[in-house]
Amino acid sequence: MKKNTKKMAAILSILSIITIGSTYIANASLLFKPNYSSTQQEKMITLTPTFITKNNIKIQEKNINLKTPNYEINIKLPVITELKNKEAEAKINSKIEKLINNYKNQIVSGADKFAKEVKKQGWPMRQFVLVSDYEIYNNDENILSFTITVYSYTGGAHGMTEKFAFNIDMQSGKELALKDLFKESFDYKTELTKEINKQIAEDNAKPIDDKTKFMFFQDAKANLCKSQYYIDNKNLVIYFPLYELAPYSSGIPSFKIPLDSLKDNLNESLYSK
Repeated sequence: MKKNTKKMAAILSILSIITIGSTYIANASLLFKPNYSSTQQEKMITLTPTFITKNNIKIQEKNINLKTPNYEINIKLPVITELKNKEAEAKINSKIEKLINNYKNQIVSGADKFAKEVKKQGWPMRQFVLVSDYEIYNNDENILSFTITVYSYTGGAHGMTEKFAFNIDMQSGKELALKDLFKESFDYKTELTKEINKQIAEDNAKPIDDKTKFMFFQDAKANLCKSQYYIDNKNLVIYFPLYELAPYSSGIPSFKIPLDSLKDNLNESLYSK
């Protein structure tokens, strides 16, 4: 009887992780260190094949899917390897993981608390949702630029979307602040703010039925401190969070500024061409 019990335990241990190609379906406790119960939880992690950038940097997509009656989580995030600066590589991947885990833990704990309350009050349960995805905009010998977009729904009329930018110096492996793109003598805050406010004014001057109209607030003025940026091929794109310059229905406001218009003031070590 003891032999059969040990044999069964061994089989269950092996079956707790089923590996098919690069897809892993595992017991929740083996994949994460959550601070919540994994009862009735379906969980899957998928690692897509690695693709190599122009700089021989390897990027692998990590998918995380969690589902219970209280919440549904579908996450896509990049895992970066082969940077020359391994310390910088670890910091970037850790920052991405921490960002996503913070959202995940908030959704899980919030949904479970809400489920207890609706059961107590007899209210209908609304499943909480978390979705994240990423997009690579620039990939050359100087800068790797990508964003991670996170959508969360915790009840109410609609969810919230937030976008986080990552801009990496391919030589050092470190993240680039907006000021790092320019020469020290260039007053980038004043010049970029002026250009953004010009684009807002031009858009507000369009007739209401113009399909290209973004619908900014009439008194919208850019505060660069509240913005993020990414490089999209030959353009600098500066964007702001929801509600900052426009109503929710307009989406995330972004402003495209051609790098050629800034070329005399760009950091030559990043833009040697």
